[in-house]
Amino acid sequence: MPLDLRRPHPAALAVLSAAVLCLLLAGGCKKEDGGTTTTGGPTTGGPTTTTTTTTTTTPPASTRPSTTQSATAAPAAATQTFNYNGVTFEYPGDWKAEKAPEEDGVDLRPPVDNTTWQPGVYIDTRPSTDADLATAMDAAVTDLTGGKTGFHLVGKKVLTSPARVKYARIEYTSLSPEQLDPLTQWHVIIPLGGGKDLTIRANALTATWPKYESAFGNIVDSIRLPKK
Repeated sequence: MPLDLRRPHPAALAVLSAAVLCLLLAGGCKKEDGGTTTTGGPTTGGPTTTTTTTTTTTPPASTRPSTTQSATAAPAAATQTFNYNGVTFEYPGDWKAEKAPEEDGVDLRPPVDNTTWQPGVYIDTRPSTDADLATAMDAAVTDLTGGKTGFHLVGKKVLTSPARVKYARIEYTSLSPEQLDPLTQWHVIIPLGGGKDLTIRANALTATWPKYESAFGNIVDSIRLPKK
């Protein structure tokens, strides 16, 4: 029986239908280079900001260089020894010691700049008022009260130095004769025997007294009396 060429073969129709379907589907798909399918836009609304964090490490205090220069204390001036009629004492090496022949005394002066009052120590001998130190001290207070402007007694006591020298010390304040600046002063009495006393008078402006008080005390403590 002859083949009817006017009717397509069922298998050929199936192949044709599949090819048409594929063409139709291919028109709706789009691929970018590399074969990656893209859909939609970017996920962020702006450029990406990169934050860089810098960490600074502070070395321990023991290893950091010091910004404070250590001050080097100046060496203390060597002391000098003065012999006053057999009585010896020491005074700071940068002080001046001058003997006053008219009054038979010794004037000790520390270096000072721009001051209205020269601090210092004056040592001399005077007739003894009484062999008893407490009585001699009371007599000296009476004299000071009448002779010093603005006299005010701070204290009085009998002391013994490291060299076993017994003495009376009166501490008082007064006003300087001209400028009427407040002064702090010591009046020290050391019996010498033979009707004489060694007197030591130390003074400085009250504002600067703490600066000199230690030196004044060292001078008194260094006194050595002549052997009898």
